[in-house]
Amino acid sequence: MYDQELLASAVGRRLSLVRQVLGLSQADFAAGAQIKPNAWNNYESGRSRIGPDAAARVCAVYGVDLNYIYLGDTSHLPYRIAHALDSLRRARGSG
Repeated sequence: MYDQELLASAVGRRLSLVRQVLGLSQADFAAGAQIKPNAWNNYESGRSRIGPDAAARVCAVYGVDLNYIYLGDTSHLPYRIAHALDSLRRARGSG
């Protein structure tokens, strides 16, 4: 069994990290993926979990993989994004 709130929080953290490594504000990232800014904020904060349609738009626009968004698997991310995520996590001391 899994905790829905914990899952939404983990997905939100990953979405936030991707946005940060791409150097975009929440508003700019959301606009690029055709997601309303308030919905994007809810996804990043873990108040709600991004659905498959919106996640697919993020993948198409920003080169992210659904396995990363939902599972944290970086193996299918473009190298530049995976490397930047790893560097950001190390800089923050979070592994």
